[in-house]
Amino acid sequence: MAKKNIEGCKPSRLPILSCCHTQLSHDCDTRIDNVAVRLMRDEPAFASSRFFGDLVSQNTVTGPALIIGDQLEISLLSQSSLSQLDYRMATLAQSGDLVVVSHRNLAFETYLKHFLSVDGVQFVETARSYLPSVEPASIACRKQVHLKSAINNIAIDAAGMTILSYLTTGNIWRLGQTISGETGRPARICGPAPRISKRVNDKIWFTNVVDAMFGTQSTLPSFAAFGPAAAAALVARLSKTSERVVVKVPDSAGSAGNFAFSSSELSQLSLASIRLKLLQLMRAEGWENRYPLQIGVWDCNVLSSPSAQIWIPKSEEGPPIIEGIFEQIVERVMGKFVGARRARLPDVLDDRFKREATALAVLFQRLGYFGRCSMDAIVSKDGKESLRLHWIECNGRWGGVSIPMTLANKLCDHNRPNGLVIIQQSNPDHQFISTKRAVDLLDDMLFKYGASKSGIVLLSPTERSNGSRLNFMAIAGNQTEAERLAGRVIERLTRSSPN
Repeated sequence: MAKKNIEGCKPSRLPILSCCHTQLSHDCDTRIDNVAVRLMRDEPAFASSRFFGDLVSQNTVTGPALIIGDQLEISLLSQSSLSQLDYRMATLAQSGDLVVVSHRNLAFETYLKHFLSVDGVQFVETARSYLPSVEPASIACRKQVHLKSAINNIAIDAAGMTILSYLTTGNIWRLGQTISGETGRPARICGPAPRISKRVNDKIWFTNVVDAMFGTQSTLPSFAAFGPAAAAALVARLSKTSERVVVKVPDSAGSAGNFAFSSSELSQLSLASIRLKLLQLMRAEGWENRYPLQIGVWDCNVLSSPSAQIWIPKSEEGPPIIEGIFEQIVERVMGKFVGARRARLPDVLDDRFKREATALAVLFQRLGYFGRCSMDAIVSKDGKESLRLHWIECNGRWGGVSIPMTLANKLCDHNRPNGLVIIQQSNPDHQFISTKRAVDLLDDMLFKYGASKSGIVLLSPTERSNGSRLNFMAIAGNQTEAERLAGRVIERLTRSSPN
């Protein structure tokens, strides 16, 4: 891959650092072309966004941005309307931006201003009175008068606006269409077209693409089930040869869509009982009887869960860039994400991981994908103690790693911090501590933009969630120091009394 165009594809306000460039072989490039041709033949409108009008286009962030960080358009996360994780995207805001949140947290906004220099930013909420909104912000911004007015005023004054959203959906593009239609100003979308966005976030589609690119040995055995009887039958069948089986809602995110079962708990159940057990469990979590489901093997010998953080520019602007390789910190039973740190893979696996992540990113780019993306895999041991790499899913959106990674680069004046740990967890043993109280307790440890080289960065307000939910990152000169800092935060907040 040519390296000369890399600088030109950097988002002007979203710094890209620590780039990894992997040369692909001729055979790999040919395979990418063949898979791309087949996928485009089957779905010609893959990257099309022409329906939304001439004034709506894809681009990186220029001028003021409308920042939307909610997750309500991800399956099974609509139940998280009380969550304030939508504030994570606000950490990337700059003067002149408009940030939409479900309900405001003034203490966190004060923290952003005084510690991270997020100033001159307007915050608006979708909530009414004390009730949180259960409507995605992308829809609320088209329907609620106060939101439309705030957006249109900025778009008119600035001769246009860019939408920077956690997840780019058809509703985001329709919002761009509404803005351009009501103001006569251009609306830029910093993300993929709706159809390809939906595909890359589909675990079944991603698995099929990986199999086509690298062979079925590159993924764990899995099948698509198009009804409850088929799902139960596949669960029963896989449980006879595997220690654990997982049912995944293919368009959900992380642990919210994972339902794992041990073979021992299924061994004495009939197909009818498995079917009933599965339906009851999934419906209790908000699943609405949508198929297909992905039924697969859950690997119990996992050593690492590496994740490639990627920026995919438009094809004329240069090749995809792997900005960092992170190891996810997960709870092994359900695969629940609780944080991340920089990955340390054996050389052979590291080379393969980067090469295959690059190949998949190039494929997506040729299909028309543009924007933020991450790809997750697992490294495990087989019975002979040899290491295996299996691809799990693609996240065609911002996420719990890419947001703090981008923020850390910005806070360190575009110099990649050597030590970085990200924590996002709920702890039932922690009494709830308000955001203001957390800032007071951690004051001497908090990173201050322009004055610090290491410290703690709060990524969202503290929350009441199964005790207390914390979302922060530790920045330091090396990884050991960053992990030590993160441990001190947990220890200090655990010892403290709530306010």
